[in-house]
Amino acid sequence: MGEKNYKLSYQILSNVLLSTSFINANTGLVVGFNGTIRKTTNGGANWFAQNSGTTYNLKKVIYKNSSVGYICGNNSNINSSIILKTSSGGNSWNESYISANELFYSISFPTDDIGYAVGKDIIIKTTNGGNTWSAVTSILHEYSQSIYFPTTNTGYIASGSGKIIKTTNGGVNWFYRNQIIVMQYMICSSYQIKLVT
Repeated sequence: MGEKNYKLSYQILSNVLLSTSFINANTGLVVGFNGTIRKTTNGGANWFAQNSGTTYNLKKVIYKNSSVGYICGNNSNINSSIILKTSSGGNSWNESYISANELFYSISFPTDDIGYAVGKDIIIKTTNGGNTWSAVTSILHEYSQSIYFPTTNTGYIASGSGKIIKTTNGGVNWFYRNQIIVMQYMICSSYQIKLVT
């Protein structure tokens, strides 16, 4: 078996970073605390600041294509959440959704139009690319940490209690899978590691 040599590409930033998303080998976004957004167009050699327009802690970013991206974040001090959308490759970000008394932690878009966001006792869904959002049936008071839809109808949620919850009909109904980790909290990482060969 051949061996590969890897080198680490990094840039030190002042805020905690929580999520990355790349649309190709060169272009990606990273988000984190205090509204931090950085963009690279050269495979992570350099990261350039973008204006999020918020000081919320940005938890999850999805870069759909060269123009469209979404970010969800929250401010636990005031129990409020925000979803941001860009249609300009990150040059500007606009509020797609903002709400009090909800804390969102993760977001997933299986198509250009259909998307979901989850958090503490809440799931919301859009069917028009984030123009409007509506609540989906509550997941039995789960502290939902991560959501992923590999297809339009099939999706998974990881909860803070170590449970996996699944839907097969686009979020209309959800059911529990076997609990795979027994611990107080299960942390699903939103980091994506980019290795440069």
